[in-house]
Amino acid sequence: MSRRKNKAKKSKSKMRRKKPPAGRADGIGKAIPPLRRDELLESGVPPELVEMVMIAQQAALDGDTSLMEETMELLDAIAGEPFDEASSPEDAFPLSSFEAAEALYAAECEDGTESGFEAAAKQALKIDPKSVEAHVMLGDFADTEEDRVQWYRRACEAAKSKPSHLVRAAMPIMRARMGGRLLDDSRLSDAADVLFPGLDEDPSDPIGLRFLLLDLCFRLRWYEELGTLLDRFSKDNLAPMLFARPIYLFQSEGDSSKARELLKAAHQAKPNVARFLAGLELPPALGTEYPVVADEEDEAAMTAGYLLPGIRTVEGTTRWIRETLDLKFSHPGSSSSETDGDQGGVGDLDQALELPQGQMTWQYHLHRCQDGAYLGVLLEDLSPISTVRFANRPKAKELRDFLLDSVCDPMVGPPRKPAVLQVPTKADLKALAKTVGTYGVACEHQALEADAKAMLAESLDALARRLERLASDRSDEADEIDVADLPQSDQQWWVGVFQPPMWILDRATPYRAYMQLVLDASSGCIVGTEGTADMPSPEQQWQVLVETMAEPMVGQPRRPESIVLDPRMSAEPLTRYSGSFNVFTGDQQVADSFDKLIAGLLLNSGQGETPLAETEGVTEKLMERYYDAAARFYKAAPWKMVGGDNLIRLEYRESGESSWGITVMGQLGQVLGLSLIENVKHARKFIQQKCPMEELVAISVQFGEAFDMVPIDFWHLEQNHWSVADAEAYPLVFKIDHGKHSSDLSNEDLRMVESVMSVLPRFLDQPRDQTMDAKDSLGREFRLSWEL
Repeated sequence: MSRRKNKAKKSKSKMRRKKPPAGRADGIGKAIPPLRRDELLESGVPPELVEMVMIAQQAALDGDTSLMEETMELLDAIAGEPFDEASSPEDAFPLSSFEAAEALYAAECEDGTESGFEAAAKQALKIDPKSVEAHVMLGDFADTEEDRVQWYRRACEAAKSKPSHLVRAAMPIMRARMGGRLLDDSRLSDAADVLFPGLDEDPSDPIGLRFLLLDLCFRLRWYEELGTLLDRFSKDNLAPMLFARPIYLFQSEGDSSKARELLKAAHQAKPNVARFLAGLELPPALGTEYPVVADEEDEAAMTAGYLLPGIRTVEGTTRWIRETLDLKFSHPGSSSSETDGDQGGVGDLDQALELPQGQMTWQYHLHRCQDGAYLGVLLEDLSPISTVRFANRPKAKELRDFLLDSVCDPMVGPPRKPAVLQVPTKADLKALAKTVGTYGVACEHQALEADAKAMLAESLDALARRLERLASDRSDEADEIDVADLPQSDQQWWVGVFQPPMWILDRATPYRAYMQLVLDASSGCIVGTEGTADMPSPEQQWQVLVETMAEPMVGQPRRPESIVLDPRMSAEPLTRYSGSFNVFTGDQQVADSFDKLIAGLLLNSGQGETPLAETEGVTEKLMERYYDAAARFYKAAPWKMVGGDNLIRLEYRESGESSWGITVMGQLGQVLGLSLIENVKHARKFIQQKCPMEELVAISVQFGEAFDMVPIDFWHLEQNHWSVADAEAYPLVFKIDHGKHSSDLSNEDLRMVESVMSVLPRFLDQPRDQTMDAKDSLGREFRLSWEL
């Protein structure tokens, strides 16, 4: 929904405007108790006067008390009495002749209905063809966007014939109203034409037209006009202007020390704003149609409302803000666990309750080390999720804390909880079942066969030695190991270096670590692995291989007969070090095997989402079509072509198919994408904010950065070189089923979304009285038409 609700109103206060007292006004104010916006509105004070109060409070904070004094005198004059917004027609409608104002005034006082206002406006125009308010009213009630634009243009033209002092008092707020409505209609350049002259009518800009113009100039990339606007209000230290200056410099000139300094200064002055601009949080909705706010939190949200749409027009702006200010994404359930495997801070139960639940199974094992200590390990398909070292056999509470901490802050992948936790003994089951069940994890006893237990003990013993070496910082021991002294095996090991999408959140922008994998080709087991933030050097790659031979994750120390490298990596780093075994470059089978292995790791580390690749009936061809359609849809930027409160009907021609309502998101720059809502009636209620969530069935595509995607889907997209529009245009599709996130997205749903994204920009580009017929990839015919 749009943040501006400048729709035609039925209330008596529809067109009345009080002239602002002379004095300083800044457009955005801070609350000074006891004068608060909500209390004043509830007491019946008209919105226009409330805005005047908010402006006066800000001016007083900045040292100019004259406006507050005048406002308080006005409040004292009306205290205890019903507020009559205008005592006469000419006060209510100052930009109309007396007779035309009387016609409009009578409609307010006697009728108050939409049809009554429209009829009165037409009558007023017969009396006074240059009645500004009548033109604005008829623009509000216009059936088409083009008609609305024409009525608003006539209103602006008619204002030129009115006395300048009346224009100064009344026209800016009408321009804000008209400009906001055109913004809602995505008529950006038309909105700019309406708004810019208002700065000349009243250069002090008490209404805050400059903020609407910031929004427009950024969206339209009118950097020359934007620079002039910023120079004109160079002393304005309110949040929108403070942040607009560095963003303007970055987008128009590129990164610079001046832009970074201005951004840091703005953040220091207004610390609540940047988290919204950087995409770390969505700003809350503001329940007002006026470009004025009451406190710092509202100011931050409103600033985001003005700047976010423009930020999203230039790729990299969001990331630049994050990295310049070193703003990090919050890590749900994060704790202070250390990289050496020791137990970190205990996870939070409330956070665990809110974490996504996957379909995977975790196994818990307790291994007694050679030094008498105990190693607790959580495995997922033989890959460690979390480890902890106990000096003695752990008590039940220690185990419960370890498991909760592992769910909230695992060693690998995002915070998540499994569907099932398997434990090896009935004593463990008794100690843990009730606890993990508290946050939705089933616990079951799974005894191991003797051979499996022996193999696991060998692997855990190797893991314990490796963790002990890391903890004691003996990483230089690899230089002292002579691989020729290790027992020779007939095994072939495969080695590869990859950058899977397992995102690390300790920087302003999440990044992917490099992972070196060493695989025993005969058993398929991972015998060695190492992660680094940067691409490992040849020396580091060799060190990992030597450490793996000396302390493999599975089996006894040994050296392989040969090393086969993933064909996508260079053989030079290892061939120049090797002398005791042969090194070869592998073929496509080796590459495919590694890809399959990594895909399995990513699938198991998912957050409960059902990947597209795992959805029944979704083929690689369909995924390619979907990503291609999403890239073309993003480049077309349909959020610039249609308002957020417009509704498009999708109807399949076959009988029995549900109708769908389509809405486009992104007008406010917060979330870009589209939603398909089952049942047009429900879609209409949703737009009007009257649809209960339990009735809502919808499919949504939202664009974000790479780390927003389901990891396995990102991996498939990257490996197959499928289309992506830019670094902020990775599509995430999901389904809401009766108000709840659903994993039941079907291949038919994906085909519908792909087809809609393919044709919707062309539909939006044609006249609104036309429909469009199309077919999805299954040949099903559907029609698009305008609903709202």
